Amino acid sequence: MGQAGPKRKLSTDLSRFLAVGAIATATHWLVMAVMVSQGRNPTVSTAVGAAIGLHINYIGQHRFAFRSTVRHGTAFPRYLASAVLGWIVNLTVFMAAAELVGQVAVAQLMATSAATIINFIVARGMVFNAGPI
Repeated sequence: MGQAGPKRKLSTDLSRFLAVGAIATATHWLVMAVMVSQGRNPTVSTAVGAAIGLHINYIGQHRFAFRSTVRHGTAFPRYLASAVLGWIVNLTVFMAAAELVGQVAVAQLMATSAATIINFIVARGMVFNAGPI
C-alpha cells in the first residue's frame, strides 16, 4: 500500500480485507475438515488449518487488500502481533458478551465483529502501512 488515507478508498480496502479474510477462514475450515475426515485429531487439525489460513490471510492482505510495499521482514512480525491482538479482542468480547446475552452464537458474532474491526484498523494503519508505527 505504501500510502494509507486519501489515495486509497476506505471502502475498497475494507471490501478487499473482508474478501481475503473469508478465503483464509474457508481455507482454515477446509483443511480442518479434511484432516478430521481422515481421522486426525481435531485439535491438531484446527491448529494446522489456522496456521495455513493465517499465512494465506497475510499474503492476501499484503498483496491484494492493501497492496503493501512494506517488506515482509517488517510486515509479518507486525501482522503476527495484530493477530494476537485480534485473538485477545475476540476472547475478551466473547467472554463479556456471553455473560451479558447468554447465547454462544450471538456472543461469537459480536466478538468476531469487534475483532474484525480492530484488525482492519490495525492492518490498514500500521501493519501494511509504510510509515512508522
